[in-house]
Amino acid sequence: IEQWWRDYIDRPAFRLDEEIVAHQAEYAALLRTNSNRHARRGHLKQLSRRLSGPLYCFMTTTAAAKKLLLAGPQERREAA
Repeated sequence: IEQWWRDYIDRPAFRLDEEIVAHQAEYAALLRTNSNRHARRGHLKQLSRRLSGPLYCFMTTTAAAKKLLLAGPQERREAA
């Protein structure tokens, strides 16, 4: 656990990868409760803005965050 926290704090790429997985899980949960087109777009926009914003030290752009949130594990590795 301590090593995970060190990696999370010290390695931005590791932190981004972990946050993408977490945000993908949040997006999937949101879609289970409301999956109409308008809601999907709104959720994706909100999550990608959060992931690309000050909370995560602007680690990525909003457009890149959207792509990463919709990507599978292999696509995420190729994008990194």
